[in-house]
Amino acid sequence: MRDFVRKQWFLFVLLGAVLVGYFCPGPGVFLRESLSIKWFIMPTLFLMSFSLKTGAIFRSFLNVRGLASAVVGGYLFTSLALFVLGRALFPGNRDLVLGLIACGATPCTLASAAIWTRLAGGNDALALAITIVSNLTSFLFSPIVLLLTLGSAVSPPFGRIMTSLLMVIVIPVALGQVLRIWLGAFADRRKRVISVICRLLILLVVLVSVSNASQTAARAEGGGLTGMTFVLLIFAVGASHLFALVGCALIARLLGAPAEDVGAVMFGGSQKTLPVGIYIAEMIAAARPDETLVFIALPILIYHATQLTIDSFLIGPYRKHVIGEDDVKA
Repeated sequence: MRDFVRKQWFLFVLLGAVLVGYFCPGPGVFLRESLSIKWFIMPTLFLMSFSLKTGAIFRSFLNVRGLASAVVGGYLFTSLALFVLGRALFPGNRDLVLGLIACGATPCTLASAAIWTRLAGGNDALALAITIVSNLTSFLFSPIVLLLTLGSAVSPPFGRIMTSLLMVIVIPVALGQVLRIWLGAFADRRKRVISVICRLLILLVVLVSVSNASQTAARAEGGGLTGMTFVLLIFAVGASHLFALVGCALIARLLGAPAEDVGAVMFGGSQKTLPVGIYIAEMIAAARPDETLVFIALPILIYHATQLTIDSFLIGPYRKHVIGEDDVKA
């Protein structure tokens, strides 16, 4: 338990931001009214991309089997599982269903997938390539997922989604990688500082999103979620993440990927990035001004915490049974 707390301390800080945003929404609401949430997300993604050491990953961009398995499998399996479970478990809760769909349309996280792959003894260079390709292609895959799950009549306009994702995700990630050409050594020396700034920005994104939900819930009739609904939500995102893990691993195996690549595909394909997930949920909510979507950002918050928790317990068994080593090294 002590090791878990030490490794996952950010989850507890994240929980603190959720509690502050829900019970004291004033600061978050002020930030939201002062700045659009995209102005928190864009610098976060830029700094996360800028801190990714890409010198060793260029060969991985030629690993078509690995990249295709993770990117296509990640969008396909998580979207399918979240859509089916959302419809089945929450037929009367539209904001949770839409939130789960938004979660499925979210690209791979820019940080933890490579770290988890490295700890598990996998190909972390491929994991880095997966994170970059997943985010750079999100302007195409995310609108497709929303179109297929929501339909053209109820999803945000396809062109508007592509434009927004290009501006908020693709351009910051691309700029971060381009800037590394000249300032890569500086980014490596300041990686810890950049990481702290990124996490602070993520906390601000969460605070703003939860504060807005809290304020909306206070104005709406009917209150919040029941305990059973919350348990079912955890089950839905946990089962979807496991489904994506297994699905991506099976695709990689069927395509003949080596064991070290399977780990990268597995973690890279199933993990979702929190700030982008919140942004996509906000886009869906903005396209429905007549609906009160209080908890639409909650599924991605739960998914983020669940993916890190589940994957933490998978590192040891994966390394032992697939890579053939018992110890886990950072």
